[in-house]
Amino acid sequence: MKRLNQEGKKIVAMKSEYLNNLDNEVVRDAIADSVKIRGTATVYKAFVEKDEASLINALAKIKKFQATEDDKFNNNIEEVRSKFDSYKIPHVVLIDEKKNEIRIRRFFGLDTRDLVKYFGVTKNEKLFTHFVSRELLEGFVNSKVRDKLIGIGKEASNAFSENIDGKNVKLQVEVSKSYRHEEYTSMFNVNYDIIIPYNEVDPVKVLGLAKRILNYAIREFSV
Repeated sequence: MKRLNQEGKKIVAMKSEYLNNLDNEVVRDAIADSVKIRGTATVYKAFVEKDEASLINALAKIKKFQATEDDKFNNNIEEVRSKFDSYKIPHVVLIDEKKNEIRIRRFFGLDTRDLVKYFGVTKNEKLFTHFVSRELLEGFVNSKVRDKLIGIGKEASNAFSENIDGKNVKLQVEVSKSYRHEEYTSMFNVNYDIIIPYNEVDPVKVLGLAKRILNYAIREFSV
């Protein structure tokens, strides 16, 4: 399927509808006629008489159904998102096409309630949180969260590697400066980014390595 563009994939998807409606002559013939108009005699024959793999092969030989470089890139990104989502680890996937990078990002941060716990405040909690300044919270996140994550990222980048296609691959980690949360103004976050240079490595094949690096950060991080 990676060899096909959206039009080619659409015809492959129509194959399932065709098979599900073999007993419905009107629907079956309408689908078959649509494929006959869109494709060639070879594609039509594969669609009606052969299996899905044969249909994909027939479509892939025709330029109008072949995936472009943009299609292939989008397919890779879609696969990256889907596979990392299956790990059930909160994250976001970001694409920087200028730098040829995919970033697996995890947010780490603190709000005023965390400072209450950290300083062991047991009396006048509301008063304490009221007087915690933005500067104090931001500085605390930089010193206690960002600095620690930078150290964890360096450890993980050096410690974890994977042999992929005969090459020993490592991934770098980048930690952002602290910034105020868009919705919760009493919270400051930092971004913990695992960087995948997709022009140098297969992004799908390194997701297991990225997962290990992220799990390590989650396991080791504490304030």
